[in-house]
Amino acid sequence: MDVADNKLILDRPWDLDPDSESRVAVLRYPTFQDHIIVDNQLEDIGTGIHCWGDGIGWMIDGNRRYDGYRSGCGR
Repeated sequence: MDVADNKLILDRPWDLDPDSESRVAVLRYPTFQDHIIVDNQLEDIGTGIHCWGDGIGWMIDGNRRYDGYRSGCGR
């Protein structure tokens, strides 16, 4: 992916062609991509595991949180 003259240039074809109703989100730096957070014991950490807006393809399962006041997305 590149940007030239205020246009997005893709380096591969779409898996599914967008139509007039489609919306596309472009993330320049997918920092939080493909995380696996499994079977952790979280103690005294407040809200637990947090998923950011640009978190893509996360698997969160089997985690336990103790003594925090409310859960994040990894309850």
